[in-house]
Amino acid sequence: MNCNDRTLLGCTPCAGEAVRADTIAEMFRRSVDLSDSVLIVTESIRRNLFGEWPMREKEETDIRCAEDALRKQLSTSEEALNQLRFIAERLGV
Repeated sequence: MNCNDRTLLGCTPCAGEAVRADTIAEMFRRSVDLSDSVLIVTESIRRNLFGEWPMREKEETDIRCAEDALRKQLSTSEEALNQLRFIAERLGV
């Protein structure tokens, strides 16, 4: 998948402006960064509340396209969700 090819992303112009591929790429980058930040915060909460250091695999993959970005965001978000579930369970929530 080529991120510069808007037809593959199904993008249409928003509010009369053409959607630029670099804007979409930046949104993907920000989305991945935000999911990484959420995971870091949940791990920090787990460490501070329970003194446990969750082990996660460091998979540094190059994000070459929209599909790579979405896969990374999904896996990171699932990991954060698992951390939050663990925390909630330990707190009795």
